[in-house]
Amino acid sequence: MTDFEKTERPAQASDEPAVERGDTQLLATLGYKQELRRHYSTVQVFAIAFSIMGLLPSIASTLSFSIPAGPVGMVW
Repeated sequence: MTDFEKTERPAQASDEPAVERGDTQLLATLGYKQELRRHYSTVQVFAIAFSIMGLLPSIASTLSFSIPAGPVGMVW
């Protein structure tokens, strides 16, 4: 019996992708249990995408004032 067979395997859903199963098995061989979730709701994905989209205009508006001032203006 291998070390992998001796470790306790986590329950796996039948709709789990093959890559995810492989990652879970690899973690089990290393003696770890997967703790991070990989399934997010539509609202959660939208919230992350919306917050990332807000970075570009905020950086652009900041740079328009700080570039003429030089490096000190960018830090300030």
